[in-house]
Amino acid sequence: MRLALTARHLFDTGATPAQAYATLARRTHAPLRSARAVCTALGIPATETTRRLNDCHDALLANPRPNSEADTGELLEALGVFDIPKPLTPTELAVIDLFLTAVDAMGGIRPGHQHGLHRWFTTGNLTTAYLSLTAAHPIPRTGNPTLYWTTLIQAGELLTTTPTPTPASNTPSTAAAPTPPKRPARKRRKSTPPTSCAPPKLPSQLERVVEVIRTIDPRRMHDADARAVGHQQDGALHGHRHAPGVHADHRPRDADRRHRGRERPNGRAGQPRHQHQRCHPHPDDPR
Repeated sequence: MRLALTARHLFDTGATPAQAYATLARRTHAPLRSARAVCTALGIPATETTRRLNDCHDALLANPRPNSEADTGELLEALGVFDIPKPLTPTELAVIDLFLTAVDAMGGIRPGHQHGLHRWFTTGNLTTAYLSLTAAHPIPRTGNPTLYWTTLIQAGELLTTTPTPTPASNTPSTAAAPTPPKRPARKRRKSTPPTSCAPPKLPSQLERVVEVIRTIDPRRMHDADARAVGHQQDGALHGHRHAPGVHADHRPRDADRRHRGRERPNGRAGQPRHQHQRCHPHPDDPR
């Protein structure tokens, strides 16, 4: 319990979970207790803390190296051990189910991307997870592009239509709030537009991505991916094309022209053109 209080004090001073773990591990020389104290200070449930620490105990906490507390803390933070779980609404759970369906329709996903999705699902950062899936593409051979894009469109519509809950602290109170002191007016720069000419509010990045995906025809995307795979297979079967100016035997055309220039008109190659002059010397020749 003391370690958890110390971890909370470190958080109050601006330390990150990785830095708090490194400080506690240097003091106690007990990496498992230090990691558990950081999780307790963050408010992570005990069962979830035990599960996370059991997954990484043998690799990071069983036999720590000397002076490796900072590196171990960063690894624990990167693995999501210190991620605070967020309670999800039924709509957010439905969005996550659609994301999992899209991952299955992708036909294969990189381990790093899958780990990032798991962390975003835990922390409730569904917008970032959605944008990462829209940036990826399904595999034509093993995936289902039509189901992939259709599922993402449904998930995006749920994300954009879900109202953001208003925190209870923002409700107005009956007591009169004290009037803030007046600040001196600052001079407006010439480059700053007046308030009446302020630019209109642009849609969020999520709404723009959803609108773009709605314009995509999944069948056309599937046909384009299939054609790309077909071109790759044709190139693998027929081999590489020869560069311009080079024959199949990899001999330049200029070399062929020079080779043909050495041939005599009568078709015998390798002999000089004026060889007959050697057989008939000039009469004035001293020989």
